[in-house]
Order: sequence, then structure tokens, then C-alpha cells
Amino acid sequence: MKSGLLLPLNELKVSYHNKLLTCQGIIAKLSSEFEDDHFGLIQIAFIQCLKTDKKSIGVQRGIDVILQKDHIGLANLGDRVQITGILEVYKAHDSQPRNLAVLAQKIELKNNVEYENITNEDIEKFKNIAKSPNLQQRLANFIFDNILIDDSIKLVGLLTAFSKDSPKNMERNIHGKISMLIIGTSRTFKSTYLRKLEEKLSFMTIKFSQKSDVRFVSSKSRYKIGGERCQISGLTDYVKEGIVLIDNLEELKDSRLSSLNAEFTDILKKASIIAAVHSKDKQYNNKLSASDNLRFPRKRGLLRQFDLVLVANSKLTKNSFVFESEENLYRGEKGNFQFTNEFLRKYIIYAKEEFEPMISNESLMNRIIEFKEEVVNLNKEKFLFGILEIGNLVRGIITLSKAHARIAFRDEIKEEDVEKVLKIYRSSLANVGLI
Repeated sequence: MKSGLLLPLNELKVSYHNKLLTCQGIIAKLSSEFEDDHFGLIQIAFIQCLKTDKKSIGVQRGIDVILQKDHIGLANLGDRVQITGILEVYKAHDSQPRNLAVLAQKIELKNNVEYENITNEDIEKFKNIAKSPNLQQRLANFIFDNILIDDSIKLVGLLTAFSKDSPKNMERNIHGKISMLIIGTSRTFKSTYLRKLEEKLSFMTIKFSQKSDVRFVSSKSRYKIGGERCQISGLTDYVKEGIVLIDNLEELKDSRLSSLNAEFTDILKKASIIAAVHSKDKQYNNKLSASDNLRFPRKRGLLRQFDLVLVANSKLTKNSFVFESEENLYRGEKGNFQFTNEFLRKYIIYAKEEFEPMISNESLMNRIIEFKEEVVNLNKEKFLFGILEIGNLVRGIITLSKAHARIAFRDEIKEEDVEKVLKIYRSSLANVGLI
């Protein structure tokens, strides 16, 4: 089984535990025992185990659940790659439990079968994609990003697993027409903030204009309030920082989109994602900046109760804004040129089998090494999980760069591949407070 498209975990040391831990406990444990710098990617790789029971689950139990639900590990592209990355960790250190060995056999068998099932018609479609640089690159980015994506994110059809802005950048951009959208559910968020929100509005959005006006759009009524503060009970602090609560993810279905004003629709189109956000305190502290409230401490915080946090920082045309279902994840540039999950799986398997990108540009290698040194210096100044060994950092960056180039059907690693990966690493390090 080729590993070029896997998360860069095959060199990590792992200590296997049957012990049940909380989600954050597992992450903290892994960060100290892996002796590596891939914390953010480790977190994503193990999300399949953790998300089956967010309150209390161990790695062993999570894998058992995966084995019982083949469709999670085998039918879903992103989940399968995440699980395969976990397998690579255990296989690399001869500590693979019996159930992991069984799952490995199933994954390898399915990969082989799917590659054999790739038809000439499929290959022609691949080639047609490659003829359109814009479409091909968009599809490449889509697939690459979905390797590191969680099911809850797929529900709204957004394609980026890590935020393009670190919390520090959020603070700088919030006053430059950036809006933040936090989606939560009443069953997971029991604070007075959400209860007050439920009393006031069943659906609410917010927009900052150049004049610092705030516009609320609800299913019942509309409000336009001048200035940066709003006296709706329980929401003042959030509004002041440009943060919005939405009670129910289902409210973002197509039937509700018509109630949004055009400006907010534009803002929402290119949203970036931060998963599992925490606040420093159990409630939003209006004495702190937005970025300080959006740190990622270990303890459970108010913002972690939300399913997603979307940071909208750019605009597109109205026609390009869609919430796609899983059966219709991507629309091409022309007509009804669409891609299904099955097609995407074939695309990614074909790319793994047919392309083996190499890095031949010395300046790119220097760029990677510079980033490594930057991480070393950052960790000396501000470390969060003890001393991080970074011997595998360069290897991990090259592995993911090869993955990005391979999905773009290239045999050479280019600057865009490396920069894409470095951006992910930066977001990953920012998420744990190292940047």
C-alpha cells in the first residue's frame, strides 16, 4: 500500500493505550508521547476515534467502533485516509493490534479493488480535468483538503479543514469587515447565552458594514442597529467582537438561505473553518480581545460547545454560493459537470498509483528547512506540550507536498504544493498556541 497520500504519521512513535480518556485527555497524552511536532495532524488523524463518542472514548474503543461500521472506514474517502494514517503509525513500529491488522487488510483490499474498477471513461474524465488548469486546481485543493476534514464540516459543504487565519490574524481582521459565525446546537450548549438566544431568535445572522452597522436577519423579523453594540439580551459581548451564534445547523439549509441579505451571503461564501474552538474562560470575556478569547487551552471552554466556527474573509459572486449535499459535493465550471464521492475516491486512488512527485528545486528544500528552524525557535520561546522533537518535520512536509502534487497529476513538487502544506502546518501550530 502506497503511503504518499497519507498523513505524515508513519515515523511517529506511539504508545498504545486501552485506557478510556476524555477527548482532550487523549490529545494531551498523544502530544507528550509521540515526541513529534505534528500535533495538529495527529489530532485530525485520531478524530475518527474521538468523534464516535465526544465525552469519553479511548483509542482502542474508537477503533473497535470503526471496525463495527465498515462504511465509516471504507466508504468515506476522508475517513478512510484518516484511518489509514493511524494504521501507518502502528505498522511502522510493529505494535499493530489484531483489530488494526484486520482493518488494514480491508482497506488494502478495497484500494486494490477500486483501482481495478477504474474505467477508461474515468481516466478520460481525469484527463479532461487536467486540461482545465483552474478546474483541475480547484478539484485538487478540494480533495487535498478533504483528507483532513471532519464529517460535521462536510454537512455544510465547506472545503477547508484548518482556518486560513490564526487567532492572532482574526483580531487584526475583525475590524476590517470580517465576520465570525459560530454554529452551535442546544443539546450540546447549555449556557445562559444560548438559552437567551433561543428565547429571542430561532435564526440570526450578523453583518458589519463599513459604517459599523450591525444587521440581524431572523426568520421572524429584521433589525438594523447602528454602532458595534447590540442590546439583545445575552449577546452584547459577542456582537461587539463580530461573533454570531446560530442555534441550529439545520437552519442553514437552502430553505433558509433566501432570508439572508445579499451582503451576508457574500461574506459567508469563502468561510474558513476552525474545529473544536475553546475559549480561555467558561464564558466570553469582553475584557480580552477576540483572539485571546479564541485560544486553544486544554480545559473545556464555552466555545468548544459549538460544532463549528466559520471565519468569513472574502467574497465571491452570488451564483457560486452553494451548500452541496454529500452526493453532489462539487460543481464544475461548465454545465452539469459534477463529481460524486465514488468519482473522487477513484480520482485519488488513480493519482496515488500513477504519480510519484519528486522535489528537485533546491530553493524549495531551503524553504522547508527555514520553516523547520522557525518552528524550533518558536518552541524555544513558547512551548505548550514539553520539548518537541522535530526530526520528522521535514519528512512530513515533503510527504504532504507530494500528496498535493500527486492530486494535481504532477510528478514534480512545485512551490504551490509546499506553501499549501506550510499553511496547514502553521494553522496546526496556531491551533495549539505555538504561533
